[in-house]
Amino acid sequence: MSSENKVLIQKQIFNAREKLAFFLRSVTKDKGLNVKLTQKSECSDYARCFYVFAANTIQRLDLVDIDGVAERVFEVAVSHYENEQTNTSGKPFLQLLCFSLSVLNILDKEYLKRLLSVVSDLQVDDLDTHLCRMGVHEGVAGSGNLAMFQAVLLASGNSSKETSYALDKWFSFHAAHLNERGFWSKAIRPYLEFQNGYHQYEIYQWAGYDLGDDLIRSKSILACMDNKGHFAPYPGGGGCYDYDATFMLCFSKLNFNIKEVALNRLLTTLLNEQNNDGGFGESVYNNFNFNGLFRRISHVLSAREVGVFFERAKYFIFLLNPKHKTIKTHWTIYQRDWDESDLWDSWFRMLTIQKSSIFLGYTDADEWGCQTFPGVGYTN
Repeated sequence: MSSENKVLIQKQIFNAREKLAFFLRSVTKDKGLNVKLTQKSECSDYARCFYVFAANTIQRLDLVDIDGVAERVFEVAVSHYENEQTNTSGKPFLQLLCFSLSVLNILDKEYLKRLLSVVSDLQVDDLDTHLCRMGVHEGVAGSGNLAMFQAVLLASGNSSKETSYALDKWFSFHAAHLNERGFWSKAIRPYLEFQNGYHQYEIYQWAGYDLGDDLIRSKSILACMDNKGHFAPYPGGGGCYDYDATFMLCFSKLNFNIKEVALNRLLTTLLNEQNNDGGFGESVYNNFNFNGLFRRISHVLSAREVGVFFERAKYFIFLLNPKHKTIKTHWTIYQRDWDESDLWDSWFRMLTIQKSSIFLGYTDADEWGCQTFPGVGYTN
């Protein structure tokens, strides 16, 4: 790449960060104490966490009321934990808890210690049975998330000896159920496998475990890429899919030139898909009109492998249902449009830009904020 093109991309990355800071200001009036997931949604405890993560990624913690937000995050997490109606083994609670721990690791480590002390009894006694019950060994959708949550709690044990023993059991379970493609699944489902398995590999990287021969795994991920560099089973990618693929490819042993081409394509695409308000949506191409329908058909027919074709076809049928015209999550009551800027996708898109730009040499690691707590967004 010419030096002129490199400078141009570096300027685009700088501008993308500045525009994201503008979007962050638009979803809160009190520097993160009360935060909306989108400009149209209600405030959300999850959105508060995403806000901190995004601000930290672009090194703009000046946009955060550090003391006030740390106290609020701690109080909310404890309140949910102590509420008798809370399912403390379910995804909504465990996700908010792990996000809260990560936020406090960034903002106030004393609050982090206090929260870990409060929830210290959440670790399960029979780990293997628990992971099997969640369907981790079969790659059930969402099981990767739940397995990662358990690892985060195990990694936060009361002593280094207890922590090491508990994590060894976690890794032993995963090693015993790893398939020939380097994931945890019975069936060949390329998108689900890497999107699910990413969560476990976050823990592998955090713990410094050898990831083994990953060429088959990496080629499986690359087969999911579309002509714009996205990695979702629908047009326009998705915050999770694109970041998960980028994370996996960056540390893979695949030929550098192959990774360079793929990550450059995605990076260039993302820098041109940022919304005018400074945020990012799930997908700017998955529209529910004739053009969107045509793109989804083309997306299915352009698949290069059978497994990829069937997963794209599955999502094509799934998205024909009018109820999927908007995205519904447990983070808010409000259901957002696919191309609507939201904090989750904005954070994940910027994580993708961060990781790929460092890998490709456009930026240095010290130009970005880091997250040293295990889990989503961990950076060494």
